[in-house]
Amino acid sequence: LLLNNISNIAVQCYSPEGIVKYWNKASENIYQYTAKEALGQSLYDLIIPADIMDFVKRDVKKMIETGIGKTSEELRLKRKDGSFVNLYSSHSVLESGKGEKELYCIDIDITDRIRIENDLLNSELKYRNLVENSFIGIYQSTLQGKLLFVNEAFVRLLGYNFPDELAQIPVEMIYSIPDDRKLLLQSITERKSINGFETVLVTKNGQKKYVIINASLEFDRIAGMVLDITERKIVENELIKAKEKAEESDRLKSSFLANLSHEVRTPMNGIVGFAELLLEDTLDIDSKRLFVETITQNSYQLLKIISDIIEISKIETEQLTISNHEFSLKSMMEELEQHYKELAFRKSLNLSFSDMCDGGDLLIISDEAKIRLILSHLLDNALKFTESGGIKASCKKSEKYLDFYIEDTGTGVPEGCEELIFEPFRQVDDSYNRNHGGNGLGLSIAKAYIELLGGNIWLESNTPSGAIFAFRLPMRFKPGDSSSKIYTDSFELAYKGLTFLIAEDEMSNYIYLKKLLIPGGALLLHASNGK
Repeated sequence: LLLNNISNIAVQCYSPEGIVKYWNKASENIYQYTAKEALGQSLYDLIIPADIMDFVKRDVKKMIETGIGKTSEELRLKRKDGSFVNLYSSHSVLESGKGEKELYCIDIDITDRIRIENDLLNSELKYRNLVENSFIGIYQSTLQGKLLFVNEAFVRLLGYNFPDELAQIPVEMIYSIPDDRKLLLQSITERKSINGFETVLVTKNGQKKYVIINASLEFDRIAGMVLDITERKIVENELIKAKEKAEESDRLKSSFLANLSHEVRTPMNGIVGFAELLLEDTLDIDSKRLFVETITQNSYQLLKIISDIIEISKIETEQLTISNHEFSLKSMMEELEQHYKELAFRKSLNLSFSDMCDGGDLLIISDEAKIRLILSHLLDNALKFTESGGIKASCKKSEKYLDFYIEDTGTGVPEGCEELIFEPFRQVDDSYNRNHGGNGLGLSIAKAYIELLGGNIWLESNTPSGAIFAFRLPMRFKPGDSSSKIYTDSFELAYKGLTFLIAEDEMSNYIYLKKLLIPGGALLLHASNGK
């Protein structure tokens, strides 16, 4: 009766032939056979799987022969519904009142325990896979700095080949900043955990890696996760630089606009002021000529400012184009020399253009207008910063290039500004801006034109007593001389027999063009609108 009421221990009694003689309630629960169904039936047919049938029969035979039972062993037996149950099973051999040997079997269901063990094993395997396959570095170390475990991600992060190789490295050796390791230990010892600790680690080949560490302390062991933020840090630094550059650009543009108002007002005041003086009836011829020359000079100055603003806008919006044609280098340089000699004379400066590119006149194929403007900006710059001495322009020819040099005896470029002076809106400093005028666009426009033509510009020499600006342009050369060019020095009747259609709604512009073309024999048609 006692054995029958035990709910979790199955007890069976069977004969040496395996015929069931006793079957308690727990056996009914475990194997799903009632006592009525099991009694008198073969135990082998009821619960012994085919794969262990021979093994069980041999053990039963041995126990009957020796009279010695079998201690607990783990078996997997079958139920009535065909499913299987895991249990501990032990056997004893006893004699019945009739002197016959009987076997008693005690079974304890361990299915739940096996399931829990399997769950734990699967869980451990799952989390081990997560750790090993994680893109985040994971490690465990002692407080003294010995690595006990590192996953593959941490190994890859620090550039090692195997976990064992990295595990031999003391933890303090992988910190770029030793004090960071001490700070982490102090924090984790006081608070038992730390999150978002940012530091720099050193890889096997000495490369620096920016990382964030989350770690906890338990039983004198530090378990940590390491996230590589190097790329993010690079992006952040680039954004900071871009922000600083944008702020600097805004500051420069604001300074440029403030300076521009002065640069525009100065020639405009001259134009308006002397134009009003021309209205006086008492002026003599010489005064009128002087006033007209002053108005003309200020007009050219104002036109240059406006042209620079338009050109820098084209540069920033990438709207520049190249217009190549054949032209004489000698003729272009002579025209520039003639123009700048007068400007140099006004400042009592010497201006010399050395024999340009030995070998006589050169016919080259390039964008003459842009080369002319490049040289003009560099010569303007030299004139602006030279108070005494002189300016020299020269040129050297190689097989595929022309090298130009503009040398002056001015103030030179202050140390540290050698690259800045080529940036838009940049000037050496505000004092130079006030003392020498200018809008800070000339050198940046020249540099943009040079690069558009496939060349480069540099500061060849720089001393407190002067500077040499140089630039190189790729060129196509054509043998010939200036006498082969089709042009005339005499404007008289240059347009005889030609008719020009002038589409111009601004009457002052039309009058100007008419004044230029009529003396040359041209016939004019005027369209004041597009209708």
